[in-house]
This record gives sequence, structure tokens and C-alpha cells, in this order.
Amino acid sequence: MTVSKFEKVLPLLKIGKADREYFLKWLKRYGGWARRNRNCHQDEDLPSATEDVIEFCRDLLRSKTPAWQRRQAVRAIEAYRDSILQTQEPCYKEIINTLGQLASSACCVALVLVFLDYWSVKDSFSGSGRGNQSSGTVGEGTRSLVHYVVFGF
Repeated sequence: MTVSKFEKVLPLLKIGKADREYFLKWLKRYGGWARRNRNCHQDEDLPSATEDVIEFCRDLLRSKTPAWQRRQAVRAIEAYRDSILQTQEPCYKEIINTLGQLASSACCVALVLVFLDYWSVKDSFSGSGRGNQSSGTVGEGTRSLVHYVVFGF
């Protein structure tokens, strides 16, 4: 497998320090996945087909890896493809963009949940706010705001 080659060229790539560290970790994980699932041998190039990258991402999803980390993994495979395989094909841009959108959505949902938590706690202690004062639940106005933030309408 050519992870060792990638490790040698990694310091030369124009990427941040954190990306250097995590790209190597993701590529090693992808190499292990390729050995188990694609019968890749230690001295062979890692598979770069879009289908392989997508299947790797599905395995990461099954193990509850967040979208932003799956995106980082695909970027690592892309850096490997560019620097070791010396090709720009296949293009992973659509995969990277989709994972970026999923990561943004997950962040948005997390913010909404924090917002809901805030209003529930505020309502239960102060008896004021937008929630139902008797039960500390979130009121209809807040639900509409959450629907707008999450779904955009």
C-alpha cells in the first residue's frame, strides 16, 4: 500500500498542520478498509474509484462518524489521489460538497437544540418567555422559528 509514500510527500502539500495529521490518520484507516473490503495488498495503490470512496463513507456513517469527519476523510483520499496517483480523476467534489452541506445542517440542528434547551430552561425558571409557562415546553412561536431555521420555510 502506498500510505508510506503519502506520508513522505505529506509535508510538501499545501495544507494546514492539523490536516497533515488527520489526513494521514484517515488514509491509514482507508487503507485498512481497502485491505478488508477490496483485497488490496500492502504494496498496491489504494483504490480511488468514486464507488469505493462512497462505500468507505457509508461504513464511516454506520460507525456514526459525523459528516465533517467523513468530508475530511474524502479530502485526505483526494490529496492521496492528487499527490501519489498523480491524477485529478475521479472528481470527489460532489461528495465533498454534499458532506459539507450535511455537516452544516448538523451544526444548524445542534444550534436549534441549544436554543430550544435555553427557552425551556428560561421558561421553567422565570415563568416568562415564549414557552408554555406551566410545563416549561416550547411554545408555537419557537416551533415556527425552529422550522424556519432547519427547513428554510
